[in-house]
Amino acid sequence: MTRIMATAVALCLTLAGGAAHAQAPDISTGIVRYRGVIEDLSSTSAVIKLRDGKTVTVDLTGANYSAVSQSSLSEIKPESFIGTESVPQQDGSARALEVTVFDPRMRGTGEGSYPWDRPNSTMTNGAVGELVGASQRVMTVRYKGGEKKVIVPDDVPVVHIEPGSYESVAVGSHVVAFTTKTPDGKLKAAFILAGQNGTVPPM
Repeated sequence: MTRIMATAVALCLTLAGGAAHAQAPDISTGIVRYRGVIEDLSSTSAVIKLRDGKTVTVDLTGANYSAVSQSSLSEIKPESFIGTESVPQQDGSARALEVTVFDPRMRGTGEGSYPWDRPNSTMTNGAVGELVGASQRVMTVRYKGGEKKVIVPDDVPVVHIEPGSYESVAVGSHVVAFTTKTPDGKLKAAFILAGQNGTVPPM
């Protein structure tokens, strides 16, 4: 998997309700993330309507896809590979803003802990260690070089992510498009996260 792909699917992007429409480019890859709904679609491009009503046209040629669907904490077991955006707490733990459960075929994607969209937030992708309590709302996420204790509030969205294809997207799909800009100024999708059955990708 290329570095751009790993960065793209490190899922997991910010809470849908509070994320910016487009993030500043990732310095190391030049990636900009766009979140919205597909308004028009062809085999080579998609028009995405952003939350502010503006639209962007994205070249889909060569894009990779992942499908995102609703899930729950009951899917998470010790050693499950997950991603979670979180913010630090005073006691040294982290409060989750979203949780993404990776399909086993995507294990290892974007492993690590690094800054994400929101101020003070980090994305942490790793294997679940300890689960505390019947509700599983306190977990330890372990990754190469460290671990993080994460508390998951009741209202935090939990989704499942798996490999997808062009058929994972349709007009009306909620998507996150990881894009780079071509020399002629066009947006080219490196990766598309596509919500299934009305799911809004919360990364």
